Amino acid sequence: MNQKAIKTSQDKKITLPKDDNYLAIFLTFACPRTCSYCLNEQGDGLKQRPIVEGEKWIRALNSLETKLTLTFNGGEPLSHPDFYNIVNGLDESIKVDLLTTLPYNPAEFIENLSPERFERDLPYAAIRVTYHSNAMDLEETIEKVRRIKEAGFDIEINLVGDPQNSMKIRLIKEKVMSTGLGCVIKPFLGYLDGTLYGQFRYGDSCTMKSKKKVKCLTTQLLIDPTGDVYRCYGDLFRQNPEGVLGDIFDPEVDLSMRYTDCHNFGFCHPCDVQIKFDRFSNWGYTAVEIVGNGVTSVKSSRVDWG
Repeated sequence: MNQKAIKTSQDKKITLPKDDNYLAIFLTFACPRTCSYCLNEQGDGLKQRPIVEGEKWIRALNSLETKLTLTFNGGEPLSHPDFYNIVNGLDESIKVDLLTTLPYNPAEFIENLSPERFERDLPYAAIRVTYHSNAMDLEETIEKVRRIKEAGFDIEINLVGDPQNSMKIRLIKEKVMSTGLGCVIKPFLGYLDGTLYGQFRYGDSCTMKSKKKVKCLTTQLLIDPTGDVYRCYGDLFRQNPEGVLGDIFDPEVDLSMRYTDCHNFGFCHPCDVQIKFDRFSNWGYTAVEIVGNGVTSVKSSRVDWG
């Protein structure tokens, strides 16, 4: 591992609530893939944020007091020029998950990172490589993942379910698993040809017809490329100032959980109100709790996507 770790931190610790389930770091929204159905690009799409240097990220992330794994999300995290320095600069006690499409040479990944950084006691792989059939080559992806796995990393391939061609996705999964690699099908979320797909906790939350004021409590913290901490994906992608809980680069930031006002119910992002597994693989979790007049909560049985 050639990258030199930079050990820096802010003097004051930032305490996160014990009930948090997910902590995502979006170093960049840039991505070399061009998937037509990308949730990040629906509507007006994401406005690119400026790149923040690695040392600033290291100081802030080392100041977090939490037992949660830090999940690097995107965009494509590997596109950040300081990605390896950031991961290697984290305190040894901090564990990392990575959501990626592996657009670059796996030899660089293996050379610059240690498998130990991704070791944590959770029932799914720490490195989850999403394969998109319309933008990636399957054989190339399998070979990249195989090489990284052989180097000792905890890694699997994830597929996005296709509601219009589920058999195709199942066949891809079978091919991946025949190589000895793990493979999981994730449900398709959002609109496709005018139809809304997904299992959602709250009725009318994603209909995109009318907005309603509610109160929302989040159990996730989403940190955008400039350090703004958002309560939900909807606010993150819209850059809604109402949804900013603080600035991760501010050592005085208070990220204690509380119900906050929201005026966008009805235009929720599918990832926020989806019924899914929590980080321990318990079914029935939803990232946000919403209360308000006329807001109904529904139960949903697990759907097997294969």
